[in-house]
Amino acid sequence: MAPKGQLKPARKHAGVSIVRVAIVSECKKLCFMRNGEEFGFMGFGLTGIAAEKFEELTLGLSREDAAVSVFNYVRDIPYYIDLEHFDLQKGPCEMLLSDRGSCFPKHYLLGAMLDELEFEVAYHLYPFNWKDQELGMPEEVMYHAMKIPETCHIACKMFVEEKWIIVDATWSTAFSGLGFRVNDSWDGKKNLELAVIPSNELRAGDAEHAEKIVKDMFVSYTLGERLELSRFTIEFNKWMKRTEREGSIEEGK
Repeated sequence: MAPKGQLKPARKHAGVSIVRVAIVSECKKLCFMRNGEEFGFMGFGLTGIAAEKFEELTLGLSREDAAVSVFNYVRDIPYYIDLEHFDLQKGPCEMLLSDRGSCFPKHYLLGAMLDELEFEVAYHLYPFNWKDQELGMPEEVMYHAMKIPETCHIACKMFVEEKWIIVDATWSTAFSGLGFRVNDSWDGKKNLELAVIPSNELRAGDAEHAEKIVKDMFVSYTLGERLELSRFTIEFNKWMKRTEREGSIEEGK
């Protein structure tokens, strides 16, 4: 481990023979090659666009300042729900390429970057209902929120100064002052506020387990629930885009 306050050397990955950008028509994922197989950056540390962004965000900074820098960057990625981004291997890289994402790709990426800084990170899941969130959703969004089942939020927990703290980078500062639970500032040490009002908390531990829990939840939905979830996602994303652009909420409309 690097001395306290210093970044550790870049990790080396045995068996990685070719590094390249692979633009795949259906997902445009950023990959590297190992034993002839393509896959995203998770599981072998940061590679490709994720490694480049990590270096840009942390170069010359202390370990603690680097943690704040990566948090601020991930937090301010515009919020957008894309169910394909829930995939651990592809989601974070697709988010970086599209510059938009929801809590899952955001925290998969944030957790990987904090891990690269040699902080101890755990993933926690928070079941919640969109209809119970105090976000001032317009009528067309709330209409669909009332029809969808309980879903799941993810956030990181990080061990710092002998305690576990919540690190939640879900809502960007574009939503500050609009009723969203935005974590405007972080010093790398304080416990942050969860982005949602949850009904429970589940400690998933690693990212792979978190992904499995959420995929099992989606599999349990009926066809009707999945269709309603798709409709909700479309309307919610439209509302997010308008709110970020206009800086105000169409509350009660």
